[in-house]
Amino acid sequence: MAGSIALIVPAYNESELVRAFLDHLTKQDTHKRFAEIIFVDDGSQDGTWDQLQLATMALKSVRSVRHHVNRGRGAAIRTGAIEASADEICWLPIDLSFDLSDLVRQITRSNRPRVVLFRRVLRDEAARDAVSFLAHAAFRLIFGCDVRHQSGLFLMRRSLFLEHMPISQRAIANLEFIVRLHRATISIEHI
Repeated sequence: MAGSIALIVPAYNESELVRAFLDHLTKQDTHKRFAEIIFVDDGSQDGTWDQLQLATMALKSVRSVRHHVNRGRGAAIRTGAIEASADEICWLPIDLSFDLSDLVRQITRSNRPRVVLFRRVLRDEAARDAVSFLAHAAFRLIFGCDVRHQSGLFLMRRSLFLEHMPISQRAIANLEFIVRLHRATISIEHI
């Protein structure tokens, strides 16, 4: 699908959030910006898969893929990228912890960089911020790259992700991916 974007949404035991997530996307017509929305149920045990099946019936651009056992967020993102047919991919947590207006601005930007990394909208958690600051400083010292938004939302060409996709299947996959891009001298624009 030339010039198209797939939104990948990993979900693990998120049955209560599926409807709210879709309502949020459709209320703002954000869903129309994506050629496809791919939910990846990562082995949920709480009825998430049933909710995703209902979502699939409600919107034509939505489809669901299922891992029968929990393999981790990295594996869910990888599965979504492999399943996607769009030129570009973006992944978004189902908990709506990102400002979608930033994403929409980037999607409509004609001179968008190869990789965009958006920051998560965090609650005021001073202790977590202090630990994150120290961890990011250590990571920058060791690997020489910026990981301040490592739990963020990526937007990039699908082929680029498939070429540099992380080996890790767990939460550390984003960190590994940033290091792989850095080593390949691919710059990341932080939003």
